[in-house]
Amino acid sequence: MSKLTKKLYLWNRKLHREIGYLCVGLTVVFAVSGFALNHIHDWNSNYKRSFRSLNLPPLPQDFNLDKVTAKHLLKTLKIDGTVKTIHAQSPQVTKLFLENKVITIDLANKEALVEKTSQRFLLKDFNDLHLNTPRYIWTYISDIYAVCLLFLALSGLFMVKGKHSPLKKGAISTSIGLLIIPIFLIIYKYL
Repeated sequence: MSKLTKKLYLWNRKLHREIGYLCVGLTVVFAVSGFALNHIHDWNSNYKRSFRSLNLPPLPQDFNLDKVTAKHLLKTLKIDGTVKTIHAQSPQVTKLFLENKVITIDLANKEALVEKTSQRFLLKDFNDLHLNTPRYIWTYISDIYAVCLLFLALSGLFMVKGKHSPLKKGAISTSIGLLIIPIFLIIYKYL
């Protein structure tokens, strides 16, 4: 092996190592959010919902929910927040919409069902970054990260020399990795 080839291998290893270190944080963000976004139909990775049921206090027969009576009812039920909208689903069921809460008042069952929505810690932020919600400078950071990943993939092919290189013993694994996408696309599109 010539001196030039040895130097190229050495620089490839050094760059691969240093760029790999730089990519650790972003890789964690994109891996975690990628997994979460892949399963968006199974669960909401941005928000979690919690429910609790409360008994309504005794109410007059002619009780009608408007913003004033709703405010008093929420105070009696010890629910914080301001009613933004009221929607009567039926004469017996009314929904009160608050910031991050929906309260269903069921007069027939004398029950208030409180549905609270809250943002998942870090996961919502990771998903926003993955989907490039912030835009602006994050677009350039993501582009640089994509170029770094491409470099890591290609430089990784030249990390190992000799019989274990991607062109010898590693050829099967490398080939499988390269063939996954076209095989999947053929199956997905045509079968």
